[in-house]
Amino acid sequence: MLGGILARGMDALPAPFWAFYVHAEAGKALRRRAGISFLARELRAGVPLRMKKI
Repeated sequence: MLGGILARGMDALPAPFWAFYVHAEAGKALRRRAGISFLARELRAGVPLRMKKI
């Protein structure tokens, strides 16, 4: 995720913080839908939706 954010042109200093934020928000959204039992690969689907919101 960090590589993708950097590839979009974000500066190196804030990029890890945004990667953390997007990952956490995607996890929260998936937890609301699927409960506490989900796979990491399921989290991947929510990342583009979260990135569009920022």
